[in-house]
Parts: sequence; C-alpha cells; structure tokens
Amino acid sequence: MKKNILYLIISSLILLVSCEENTDGYYDNIARIYFPSTTDSVNFSFGDQVMTYTRHIVYMPVRKMGTPATREMKYKVSLNKERSTAIEGVHFTTLQDEYTLLVDSVNAYLPVELIRDELSEEEVIYKIVLDMKESTDFELGSKEDLQAVITFNNYLEEPAWWKEIFGKKTIKYNQGMYQQLIAYYGHPLERQYCINHFLEVQSVFKREVYDYAQANPELTRDWEFQPNIKWDFN
Repeated sequence: MKKNILYLIISSLILLVSCEENTDGYYDNIARIYFPSTTDSVNFSFGDQVMTYTRHIVYMPVRKMGTPATREMKYKVSLNKERSTAIEGVHFTTLQDEYTLLVDSVNAYLPVELIRDELSEEEVIYKIVLDMKESTDFELGSKEDLQAVITFNNYLEEPAWWKEIFGKKTIKYNQGMYQQLIAYYGHPLERQYCINHFLEVQSVFKREVYDYAQANPELTRDWEFQPNIKWDFN
C-alpha cells in the first residue's frame, strides 16, 4: 500500500514538472524576455551624414520567449552607467520607464534616439549599454542575453581619394570641408566617381566650400575661390 502511494506521488510530480517546464529549462506559464544574441550590438556613425541630420533612432530587437503575447505587455530596460560612455539626455534621449510588446507578437523593437549636437568630431566612440530588467509582465530570459550595446560616433574618416583630388591644393584633410561636399551631393563620394568627374568635383568644392574657407583660410590658402561662377556639368 505504501509503495503504491509513493508511486502515485512520484508520478504526479513528474507529470507536473513535464507540463510546466519547457526544453529551455523555463516554466511555460512564466513570460520571459531577452535581447536576441544575434542582434544585441548595433553601430552607427553620424560622420557621413549631412550636418542637418542631428537625430537618429536605433531600434534594438527584443524578444519574448515562447508563444505570442495575448495582450499588450510591458518590459523594462535600464542604462548600465558603469559600462556606458554616452551621457543620457546629452548624447541620447532619456530612456522611458517601460516599453510595449504588442499583442500577437513575440518581437519588439526598443527605440533609442541618438543626438549629434554634443558629439566630438574626433575619432571618439560613444557607447550605450542596456540591461534588461524584470517588469510586472516579464521575468528575465537567459542570463547571456540580458544586455545590449549601441556604439556610435561623429567621425568622418578621410576618404582614400582625397589626396588624389585635392592633395596638391589643400594642406590637409578636414572633416568640415568634406561635409560641404556631402551636403551638395547628398551622400559620401566614391573614389571612382571622383576620378571620372575630376573637374566637376573640384569645381563643386570651390563653390560649396567658399564660406567655410573664409572662416578657415589656413586650410585652403592655395585655392582661388570663385563662388559666383555657375558650373554646368550636364
């Protein structure tokens, strides 16, 4: 009789565990959230964007374990201040208290808005480290996937073609001058385009960099600027 009772107790426990625990070692009736390990790091550069582009939103993927949500669910993240070098409210907008995972979904995208205004133009990398936190709707998933990193900068590297096009005329590469060309063309220039359109690029440079050159004459002292000339390259 005692053996039968013991057998029933053990069988009940095994059945209970098998119903509640999934293959990941978590209980199916507990909602858990994490950063997918394949997309937990994002990098962005303002350097090759036109100067008027001062805000950029990074969407960091977030995922719910198991089945899609049957209602809107709230999750939380916090800034890891010890590991972050970017300043909240200065280099990126203040994080919200909580974010939403929509109904019928297991995926969400955490928006983080980067701010260009106070970023150095030197080769400086800014880093935001985010930690996933428990919320009223979610407990945490695998401990290896509870942190995400965003890196960004405002550095515009000297293009390989710069000395070929301007080397004999300018003293050195200057990010501000290149930004004037990017503003005119709407995008960074490729080497082959500059080689194929050598006179055009030099002429656009003379016209578009005129104001910048007046404020920084030491950078372009060998140039003879003629900003009023209308160039036609068609």
